[in-house]
Amino acid sequence: MAKTIGARLVELLEERGWSQGELARRTGLTRSAISQLVQGTTEPSLATIRKLAAALDLAEGDIIDGTEAPTRDAPDDDGSTTGDLDDNEPKTAAAHG
Repeated sequence: MAKTIGARLVELLEERGWSQGELARRTGLTRSAISQLVQGTTEPSLATIRKLAAALDLAEGDIIDGTEAPTRDAPDDDGSTTGDLDDNEPKTAAAHG
């Protein structure tokens, strides 16, 4: 079962050791607005989701559905970024010999 946005925010705050007030400061939202989101008494607008994602350094989808998609500029295992233009090109191993 998918988590609510409020439950997801609680999880993310705990992972980072942040209070709701800290998240409010980092997003520019009020402490009351963050509390309402956490409690599930209000649903976030797209603009709010974007602010939350930026403050938490996550993809917007992670706020909504809890997947751990990397942000666009997060480095991949090979050191490249998710937004690299050549991501769809096959990678070949250098020939030895």
